[in-house]
Amino acid sequence: MALAVPGLERKKADNPFKYTEDELTDRKLALKTMMELWPDVNPMHAEWVYDMCKNTPDEQMKEIKHKVETEPSRFKTVNDPTSHLYEEAKNISSESWKQGKKNYVHNNKQA
Repeated sequence: MALAVPGLERKKADNPFKYTEDELTDRKLALKTMMELWPDVNPMHAEWVYDMCKNTPDEQMKEIKHKVETEPSRFKTVNDPTSHLYEEAKNISSESWKQGKKNYVHNNKQA
């Protein structure tokens, strides 16, 4: 519930790229579709990707895509053996995982 206070205006959403009302509607629809397709992606990151793709010239986007496809990343994934975060995979059954889950702090309810 919102309260209308006389003399105070509601904050308007930032529009640093100066989108028109139609463009804002298109953006909102595109972000909604992106979140349906990729629900695990942070909404802020989806906004960044949309804004970058929308406001970057085509030639520069082609250069970025070419670089992504041809140059190896300096970052390593967690499952890469050369990563400092790499751990050998453990064969854990779902039953043993469920048993371990019972020991989590939020599951120990004390009366």
